[in-house]
Amino acid sequence: MKRFVIYAFVGVFVVWALRILFPPSSHPEATRRMQCYNNIKQIVLALQNYHDDFGAFPPSYLADEERRPKHSWRVLLLPYLDAKDVYDQYRFEEPWDSPHNISLQDEIPPAFQCPSFVLDHRRQATNTPHFQCLTNYVVISDPSGIFDASNASQISDVTDGTSVTVLVAEVRNHAVHWLKPSDVSLDDIISDLIVSSDDSRANHTGGLLFGMADGSVQFISADTDVDSIRALVTKAGGERRHKF
Repeated sequence: MKRFVIYAFVGVFVVWALRILFPPSSHPEATRRMQCYNNIKQIVLALQNYHDDFGAFPPSYLADEERRPKHSWRVLLLPYLDAKDVYDQYRFEEPWDSPHNISLQDEIPPAFQCPSFVLDHRRQATNTPHFQCLTNYVVISDPSGIFDASNASQISDVTDGTSVTVLVAEVRNHAVHWLKPSDVSLDDIISDLIVSSDDSRANHTGGLLFGMADGSVQFISADTDVDSIRALVTKAGGERRHKF
């Protein structure tokens, strides 16, 4: 019961914080950006709650017997995103794209898609069944980061500071099928960040939203230097802290 009270308090606080960061506006994009911010906030809170229950963050993927990616971390988060019914139907003994598991693809949680991404594809008449299953929220798979293949990290491994270490990143050009055990590399996220300065290649022009290990969400500008992005990804790199 205590945990549900905490969730309710956090929810109220998030709404209040969002109104301060992104005041209500007649501009539809401001509303969509606010929702994207809220999506990432939900995912970060889900990752933190998973950590509370299991003592570590989920790995970026669960591996099969030959250590190949078999299931995504996003599936492991379903019970924390009001989608336990989908989680209970998922068969972990089968590949992510087995006939049964892929039949669940239309059950993508709303928190996994940026509304600007969805709207753009509707406008361009490219909102096909494939695009409807893509997620804009990924982890950065890197040996120096929190998510390193099938290895699980603990919050105690983050010695660079939780407020300057990335958990989740928003992408557009590297959006992936939400069930697929695939995410992005450091180079991929740098590429997405650079091209976000182009309105036609960005969910929110001028940068990307990042969810940090302390639970905060930051908008990182497209002109942020590469070394600063690398510093954000490492969990114990010992780099000088950057301010964004």
